[in-house]
Amino acid sequence: MNLILFQSMMAAAALGAGLALPVSAQSSSPAFSASPEGSRAGKTAKMPVYPIPQKMTRSGGSVTVPALKLLGARDEPTVNALKSMFSLAPNGLPVQMTIIKGSKKPAGNVPRKAGAYSLSVTPQGIRMTGYDDEGLFYAAQTLLQLAEKTSSGVTVPEVEVLDWPDVPFRGTIEGFYGLPWG
Repeated sequence: MNLILFQSMMAAAALGAGLALPVSAQSSSPAFSASPEGSRAGKTAKMPVYPIPQKMTRSGGSVTVPALKLLGARDEPTVNALKSMFSLAPNGLPVQMTIIKGSKKPAGNVPRKAGAYSLSVTPQGIRMTGYDDEGLFYAAQTLLQLAEKTSSGVTVPEVEVLDWPDVPFRGTIEGFYGLPWG
């Protein structure tokens, strides 16, 4: 993980705990603020997504999902991840899952990079497109982070997400700098 991403994650954790800014500097901002085109997406307490997607746009509404109907690619880890939050049913909200690696079809806006994905949530359905099965899995993980259980099902904000890794391998590193315990 690069140093900037690590520092961003630590800053986000501190901000979430209210530790980094004096009370006068903390604001009651809206649940989501769009970021300028080409920059990292804005993050707030109500729509936390980690790692922070490259681009995220919320249209303002939300979709209540009583159940999902899975269409397209059937990557087992992705399906299992979705089943951890959502019920599956033949008459559920359609979820179109596509993997573009090796396909001659246009990739749309998904970069041809390992782990890249796009996620779109609308009242008509959910579309998850991954460059590869890893990207499809990350799209599902982002959907799960956005989802909130309610008495009528699961509520998900209407959102467009485009993400890809900054580095070839996603993950964390634990290490020491200098002499440990010394």
